[in-house]
Amino acid sequence: MSKIVIIGAGHVGSMCALNLAQIGICDEIVLIDIVEGKADAQAKDVADATVFMSRTPIVRAGGYEDCNEADIIINAVGMSRKKGQTRLDMLDDSIQMMKDVIEKLNKTKFSGYFISITNPCDVIVNYARKHLDLPKNRIFGTGTSLDTARLTLTLHRLTGIAVNSIQCFALGEHGDSSMVPMSHISFMGKPLLELQEEQPKVYGKVTEELLLDRTHQLGMEIVIGKGSTEFG
Repeated sequence: MSKIVIIGAGHVGSMCALNLAQIGICDEIVLIDIVEGKADAQAKDVADATVFMSRTPIVRAGGYEDCNEADIIINAVGMSRKKGQTRLDMLDDSIQMMKDVIEKLNKTKFSGYFISITNPCDVIVNYARKHLDLPKNRIFGTGTSLDTARLTLTLHRLTGIAVNSIQCFALGEHGDSSMVPMSHISFMGKPLLELQEEQPKVYGKVTEELLLDRTHQLGMEIVIGKGSTEFG
């Protein structure tokens, strides 16, 4: 029976649980949270929704003992980013939380894959690779996947091209320092740089400055508007 444990039952962790339940890729989803009752409440809420899905996994609250036979652990501990705060500003608090998580995990028999979402994502992944008793090739972060999603959506909004016909990616560290390699953006396989020469009215508006602004600022706009990001 496949089992995924999510550490941190806040906005992001709970949304991960719901998405995993909707996709139906595992038999059991276990939520762990430091706040008493939080994981249990979120698990019950997600479990209610599984009744209407094609597959109904077990969704419940648990503890670190559940990590012993877990296939995957998703690390989503941490506080929501505040207005004006960068992801790197969250480092000290995140490290303190990670120390507790890693200390508890190292006492288990967990040997699966550890995927971290906690910000600052890349720094926390590096910290986990140094201190978690797992091979480095079993410790991952979400990296610039969200940056790439925001970049893709920006390109779609600028050109009207369907997102599944846009090829692009953001590179570097997740957040304000990620970069956009313009030479690797293409639409239906045709490079942006060629399209800008052929159809300047449509593709001329796609500038590196604009793409970086949207990729970097969308997250904070969401935080200002609703207090946190969670779905992306």
